[in-house]
Amino acid sequence: MLTFLFANLMGCTCADSSSESDWYLERLYQDNWRYLTTSPQQLAFKFQAMHDSSYDFMRGSLVLYLGHRARVSQERQATRFLQSAEATLLPIVGDAHPENVTICAEPSQETTLEFVDLDASDHGPWLLDVQRAAMALRIFGDQLNGCTMECQDTAVRSFSEGYLQAVQGNLFNVTDSQILQDLIEEGQEEGAGRKKYNKYVADGLIQRDEELDEAGKGIVSISSDDRMHSKVFAEFSRQRAGTERLLDAARRYGMGVSSRPAIRYVFLWDEGSDGPEDDRLMLAREVFDPPLYPGRINYPTGIFENNAQRVKSLTEELWINSNSDPNYKGVFVDGMAFKTVTWSSYFQSIDVEKIQEDWNEEELVQEDIVDLSQMIGASLGRIHSTAQSIEGGIGGEIITADIQAGGGRDVFHEEILQMSREEQLQLHYDHAWFQQRIKEKGLLLGMFNQ
Repeated sequence: MLTFLFANLMGCTCADSSSESDWYLERLYQDNWRYLTTSPQQLAFKFQAMHDSSYDFMRGSLVLYLGHRARVSQERQATRFLQSAEATLLPIVGDAHPENVTICAEPSQETTLEFVDLDASDHGPWLLDVQRAAMALRIFGDQLNGCTMECQDTAVRSFSEGYLQAVQGNLFNVTDSQILQDLIEEGQEEGAGRKKYNKYVADGLIQRDEELDEAGKGIVSISSDDRMHSKVFAEFSRQRAGTERLLDAARRYGMGVSSRPAIRYVFLWDEGSDGPEDDRLMLAREVFDPPLYPGRINYPTGIFENNAQRVKSLTEELWINSNSDPNYKGVFVDGMAFKTVTWSSYFQSIDVEKIQEDWNEEELVQEDIVDLSQMIGASLGRIHSTAQSIEGGIGGEIITADIQAGGGRDVFHEEILQMSREEQLQLHYDHAWFQQRIKEKGLLLGMFNQ
């Protein structure tokens, strides 16, 4: 009850009428309509995950977050920034929440902290990445028993300070975060031991499940009429120097939240050796259009030929090391876009549930969350600082000038703090609407009636 009271006091956009409920449903329908015919069961599993967890709801409802920001409101706090056109046309991650942050420890590359998932990346207002990440850190804090508003405020302040310092050229060492240091050690140890390979491969073949589990997760054989996987691998091979032999392929279900119903393949391949020493696993996933980001000024069209080119091209701008994953490719075949990624334990993503368990067992304290938040902010600030606007301007210079024009660093920190509070309350209200809709209409929200 307090959440709803606070939401109303802070100008929350609330679904308290038929027209408001229609607005929510229309946004979600636009984001998920393609799955109603191709994979309705996996869409139902996606919505179930979003129903059960506010963090997963946040991950799966970027379209609602952006929809609220695009609506005219006299009550919602307005930003002091984005005062130049260039500030609205910088490369952005698009969905910069903690679980999109990955330690990349591929032995042939420098170990870096990257926002690996660029499915929502595009050119847009730099501030959207910062605000989305700050709000997500609050929802992350909600998952930690005893991480109150004060605890969350401290994490958000640390995040915004890390961001600003990095935009201004200061470098941070990711090992200053114990959580990230543990991920590095885990990735190096498990990667060297080929943990994923040994788990999912036996006798030279990918291990299949007889059926998907109760949560809709599993690896199963590809249907006999599916030829797309071979075309995806052929295009991956064409883009890569050397020899690539496809040893086996399967379908993967149940990964992610927002893109859970998308097509995923698992490939087992090698570089020509008869032994297993060069065998490796790779995932390919279907990629769709990025969302429409509010606040862009004079956005030109035709920058990317397709979504495969978009997600690959933006690694040059939005990864600290654009070759962190040497097998990351954009694949466009038969009008469909995919991305390929190495499936290896050398890549370790932040896992909110694992952090929650460690927190509850008192293996982590607030300082660990604060340090992690600072590193997430610093990573985001570093890539923003070097990215170039559509017109060729340098991100760090554009953002620094924009912050100064909007009132300076203190105004920036206070705005991020206050907006993240408002957006946290909005998300909790949206989640309550979503849960009630499922209760009334079922897991597909009554979308077949659209």
